[in-house]
Amino acid sequence: MSQQKINNMGTAFSIIKNPDRKLLISALDYFNKNMTEGNFPYLMRDGIFEKSVIDSWHEEQISEKSIRLIGMINSRVISVAYLHRGHGNGFHVAKLGVTVEPGFQQKGVANMICKELLNWGREKGIVRVEAYPVLNNENAIKFLRKLGFLVEGTASKKFRRDAYNFYDCLHMAIIL
Repeated sequence: MSQQKINNMGTAFSIIKNPDRKLLISALDYFNKNMTEGNFPYLMRDGIFEKSVIDSWHEEQISEKSIRLIGMINSRVISVAYLHRGHGNGFHVAKLGVTVEPGFQQKGVANMICKELLNWGREKGIVRVEAYPVLNNENAIKFLRKLGFLVEGTASKKFRRDAYNFYDCLHMAIIL
């Protein structure tokens, strides 16, 4: 766990790397609650996660197929992020996902977390990182560009929230 100050807030911010099962469940509950209430956009997903993913997430962390970071302030989850690498011929490619609670956006949280994720990727031999922000998520697109991601195209109906709502996404990537 590392502690850093959040820009303009003077609050201690902790990044938990590869959290244990209990903290993963807390992070999942936080994410799902906020996603259901529409409190924030997420770079890689517009729907909730089922609890059944916890075991596979934990196993992926152990096998180093992915890394998950939980951002916390005073035992409160304010951010969830991951870098998930492909398999087989795509083992050098990873997908990025990150979300930050609205009150802590544009304060440096996502930047600190993404730097940790990209450094982990470099250490593990990942060459390419991809992200798929929904087209109308201007803040996510601007943030990814700031990190060095380039737009490679549009993915029509890449994500869906339910049986009727599909979203077009940008296909963005960075070479590490």
